[in-house]
Amino acid sequence: MLPDASGSGIKARPKDAKRKRTATEEVASDVGKKRARWKPPLGRLAKLPDMCTDILFDIFSHLLPNDILQLSRTSKDFRRLLMHRSAAWVWKMTLTNIPGFPECPDDLTEPQWVHLAFDQRCHSCGTPKIRVVQWALRVRFCQKCLKIRLVERSRNFMCDVFGAILGDLLPSVPGKKYYSSPLFLKDSVEDIQNLLTPTRQTSLKGEERATFIQQRLEGTKKIKSHAKICEQWARGQASDRTQELDGARKDRMEAIQAKLKALGWEDVLSKMTWRETEEFERHKLVKEPKRLTERIWNNIRGPLVEHMEQVKAKVLERDRKALVFARKRIAIEVLRTYKNQCLPYTQILPGPPDFCDIPEIRDIIELPSDVPVDESSFSQIAERLPALSEAWASSIHEKLLEHLLVRKEAKYLLPRTSEGVPENVADLDADALRDFFRKSQLATTVYKCSDCQEPFDLYRSLLMFWDDMEQKEELFDFGQGVDLYQFKNSSALFYPRVLAHKCLVKKVDHEIDASDPALGLPEWTTVRQKWSPDKLKVDERTGIVVARIVVACGLDPKTATAQDMDALDVRLACLACTVWPPSAKTDVKPSTMAMDWRGAVKHQVQFHNKFVPWFKIADEEAQALKLVEEQVAAGDETISCNVPTEWGCSHCRDLPVEPDLKGSLQIRAHLAARHGISDPKINVDYFKDLDTPPNAVADGLYPRHSHVTIPP
Repeated sequence: MLPDASGSGIKARPKDAKRKRTATEEVASDVGKKRARWKPPLGRLAKLPDMCTDILFDIFSHLLPNDILQLSRTSKDFRRLLMHRSAAWVWKMTLTNIPGFPECPDDLTEPQWVHLAFDQRCHSCGTPKIRVVQWALRVRFCQKCLKIRLVERSRNFMCDVFGAILGDLLPSVPGKKYYSSPLFLKDSVEDIQNLLTPTRQTSLKGEERATFIQQRLEGTKKIKSHAKICEQWARGQASDRTQELDGARKDRMEAIQAKLKALGWEDVLSKMTWRETEEFERHKLVKEPKRLTERIWNNIRGPLVEHMEQVKAKVLERDRKALVFARKRIAIEVLRTYKNQCLPYTQILPGPPDFCDIPEIRDIIELPSDVPVDESSFSQIAERLPALSEAWASSIHEKLLEHLLVRKEAKYLLPRTSEGVPENVADLDADALRDFFRKSQLATTVYKCSDCQEPFDLYRSLLMFWDDMEQKEELFDFGQGVDLYQFKNSSALFYPRVLAHKCLVKKVDHEIDASDPALGLPEWTTVRQKWSPDKLKVDERTGIVVARIVVACGLDPKTATAQDMDALDVRLACLACTVWPPSAKTDVKPSTMAMDWRGAVKHQVQFHNKFVPWFKIADEEAQALKLVEEQVAAGDETISCNVPTEWGCSHCRDLPVEPDLKGSLQIRAHLAARHGISDPKINVDYFKDLDTPPNAVADGLYPRHSHVTIPP
C-alpha cells in the first residue's frame, strides 16, 4: 500500500498496471536459458522420404540412372533407401530408360555401373568434367592420375605362368602413343603378382593357382568384350551429343542473324565471305550452345554490333575494290583499242598497270563510288592517248638512265663531273645528259636480263681474246679493269627494244591479288607489274663482240646504234664455219652459214672461243636470203628453216588470258581454237611483238642462223 497524494490514507495500485522492465533486468532474466537453433524452412518435398516405399520406387523407376545416383547423394535417408538390396530393381529399370545402354557387367553392381558411366569425376582425386572412361579398367581417371595409377607392361611382367601370360590375366588400355605398351592398373598388377609369384608368401599353390589363372583369363576376356561394347556406345553418345550441340549452336546463330537483320545488317550478312561467315560462327558469343533469349540478346547485342561494324568495313572495301576493277576493265579496253589502231608497232606503249597509273586515267578510276563511269568517261582521254603515251615513254627513259647511274657497272658509259659519277639524272647538265642518253642507245651498249639468262651449262664459256688492248681502249674507252674472261651467255637486248622486254613488266608474286584486271596473267605465279629496269644489267663483254661485227658491217662502233644496224640489214657469213666439199667433188664450191647481225652476235658467243672473221655477203645474195626468210615468216612450211617469230594476239592482248605465243604455227592454232579465225590477217588479228627485232626471223632477239648455205 502507498499513501495517496493528500497523505490521508492508503490507495491500492491498479491490477492492470505493469512496471516497465529495464535492459539490465531483461539480460538478467535470460541468463541460464538456451536460445533455440535456427532451422531452414522445409521444402515441398521434405516429406518425400516418409512416403510409401512402393510409390517412391514407382516414381524413381521413370528417372534416368544419373538422376537416381544424384538423388542417393542428397540425404542419408535417400541413400539408405536407394542403396538397399530391395531397391536393386529400381536401378535396373532406370538403365532401360536409356536406349542402347550396355547391360551392367557381372563384376559391378548397378550403382557402381551408373557411377562409372555417368559420374564425370575422377575416381582418384575427384577432379570434375572427366569425360573419358577407361572401360576395360572400370575407372575414370584424369590425366594426372593416369600417370600415377597406371603402369606399363615391363619385361618381368611378361613371364609365363603355367602356360598363361601374366599380361592376359588383367584388362588393359592402349598407351597414349601408337608405339606405347598397354597400360594396367598398378594396384591390380601388385595384387596379381602377390598371388602368382612363387617366391612370395601370399602366392597360390597347386590346384588353387591353376583355377585362379583360368578364372582370370575368362574374366578378363569378358571384360574386354564388354569394354568394346561400351566404347562403341560412348562413341555413339559423343556423336549424338556433338550433333545436339551443333544443332543448338545453329539455332542460336540463326536467331542472332534474325536479330541483326532486324537492326539493318541484312545486306552485310549477305555479302560476307565464307571466311567471314566462319569467323562469325566461331565468335565466342555466337558459338555457345544455349538458346537465345531476350535477356541474353540484350547482353550480347553491343559486342556483336561492334563485330558487324568491322565486317561492314571489309565489305565496303571489297565493294570499292570490285568497282575499281570494273573501271580498270573499261580503261584497259580503251588502251587495247588504241594499241590495235597503232599496228604495226613502231614505239613502246604502256601496259595495263602503267596505263591505269597515269594520273589522268587514275583520277577517273578513283572517282567516288556514286559517280557512274563508262567508256564515255574516257572519251576525252582517248584523244590525248598519243601525248600521254609519249610522256610515259620519256619517263621510262629517265628511269633507265637512273638505273644505270645507281648500278655503276659500265664505267665507260657513265657521265662524269668534277665530283665524279653523279647519283641522280637531275644532277646532270643538258650536254652530259644528252651524251649519256646517246651512249645508252649504241649497238655496243648491250643489256641483259637477270630473269631470262640462258643456263651456263648449255654453252661453252667464251674466252675472249683481244690482240691489241690499246686499240680496244681507244675504240670503247672502257678504261682499266675490264675482265674479258669467265663469260656467261645470256640473251642480249638493245635499245630501244630493251624497253619493251617482257620481263620488265612481269614478276613472280604469290601475294598480289591476281583478280586485278591490270595484273592478272594465265600463269598463276606470274603477274604484271609497272615497268621497272631493276632486272637489267649492262653486258660489257658482249659489247666487245658487237663492236667487231659493227666494224665488219662498215659502221663506226662509237656512233652506230641498233637501229642503224637494223636499217642496214646486211647478211653476214662466218668464215670460221666454212664447210669444204670432199676433194673428189672439185666442182662443188665451199659453203658457210649466213645470218643477220644479231644472229652473228649470238653465233659468236655460242660457238667460238675466239673472235672469228666475218664476211659481208653481197647484196644480190643477201636479197635471195631475205626472200627465203619472208617465206618462212609468212608460214610457208615448204621451207625447212627453223626461224619462228614471236607474235601477239590482237584479241587477247592486255587481258588476263593473254597467252605467250611464239611462231606462226602457234599463233594460227590459237586464233583458230580460241577465236574461230581460220584465215587471220597480220596487224589485224595478230602482230609481231615489239620485243622482237624488226628484221628478226628467228626465236627471240637473237635469231639462230637460217641454215641457208651460200657460196663463200
